[in-house]
Amino acid sequence: MSARPRAFDTIPGMLNQAFFAEDMLSVQLGRHKLTAALGLRGMALLGMDKKYALANKIYLDPRINARWALPGITAGNRTLFITLGAGYGLHTKMPTLDHLYPTWRYADIVQLNFYHNNPAFRKANAVTYIIDRTNYNLRAAVNRKLELNGDFALSGNRLSVTYFHEKLTSGFRDVSQMQALQYKQYDNSSVDAGKLTAQPATGDFTYTTARRFFGHSIVTNGSTLIKEGIEFQFQSKRLKGINTRFTVNGAWFNTTYVNTFPLYDLADEVIAGNGNIHQYVGVYDDTDGYLREKFNTNLTVDTYLPNLGLIVSSSVQNIWFTWRQETWKSGIPVQYIDIDGNVHPYTEESRRHPDLQWLVRHHSATAFLPRTIPIDLQVNFKATKEFRKKVAVSMFVNRLFTYTPDYYVNGVKIRRSGFSSPYFGMELNLNL
Repeated sequence: MSARPRAFDTIPGMLNQAFFAEDMLSVQLGRHKLTAALGLRGMALLGMDKKYALANKIYLDPRINARWALPGITAGNRTLFITLGAGYGLHTKMPTLDHLYPTWRYADIVQLNFYHNNPAFRKANAVTYIIDRTNYNLRAAVNRKLELNGDFALSGNRLSVTYFHEKLTSGFRDVSQMQALQYKQYDNSSVDAGKLTAQPATGDFTYTTARRFFGHSIVTNGSTLIKEGIEFQFQSKRLKGINTRFTVNGAWFNTTYVNTFPLYDLADEVIAGNGNIHQYVGVYDDTDGYLREKFNTNLTVDTYLPNLGLIVSSSVQNIWFTWRQETWKSGIPVQYIDIDGNVHPYTEESRRHPDLQWLVRHHSATAFLPRTIPIDLQVNFKATKEFRKKVAVSMFVNRLFTYTPDYYVNGVKIRRSGFSSPYFGMELNLNL
């Protein structure tokens, strides 16, 4: 096992201190009105060892939100009201206790495993290396957020549209590390098992000195996460006569996640020519990450009949498409490191080497092709009956109707069509 039980009192406490200040101002410029909120948040981890890069360092997160209400635009007997807004700020995330004080990595290497038919004569020996995985250069992750929005109101109808963009370039991630560890390879045949009259001592065996690579990981700053999207909502006024209102909301999201650090990896238990395993480390320059895109809408139609104390609503929930793609990886190392720490380019000749050939990581050619999942639609229904504003009884049916067509991925048909059973339920609300 690469881990051992850890006493809780070996983990230092975390003293996370923070403060926040905000001020709001409102200015009337003729028929225009400008409202702005300015804020500042600060945080620090106090009492930490000075070896840490973020010890006692204060991180400041400024932010601003502003709204501009324009004068109403009148056309006939209707007036259009427009409000524009914008916001920008930083959001800092501190490392967790597990990031700052990770568990040690234990590397157990069996040096001697002498088997004898008499259990009393058997002998085993191992050496254990304890590897500290603490990264004292770990910094806080800082996310930058931008938001633009507009609000439009006309004759009881309202439309809101918001665009947002977030960019994080210092996210936490695990990075592979390799370390060459030395140990002894005892020769079992150097002791004559047939002549033993007692358990042999470890020193009775001859040995040779060997080395092998062991892998572990440390937490560092290196992930890039970019999010952007558009959210919208339209709400109509209630139509006279049927007292019905239409509400449409939805969003488009786009996400990019990328890790760009070089990756170090070992071949699976490959025996090198000298009888030792893990004598080479592959260095890969592949990008690890993914791309995601999604668009969904929800349409809700609700009717209020006050004379009957009845509210009837139905909704159509639509995921128009979901698109995803994994970032491409060649699986071929750009370099390799031998047990002596020398770095060599990985060439075509390396791919023919009996040991180095196993450093190539094979990926399916279809694993990195884009995949689009088509529309996923479902219709829900709900009816609520009120009794003297004290009791409300509701009946609802989810998935009353669904539409999920089949689709193809790399020539393989993915079946989604077929009967999808509705879900029925009731609710009782008491207002005492």
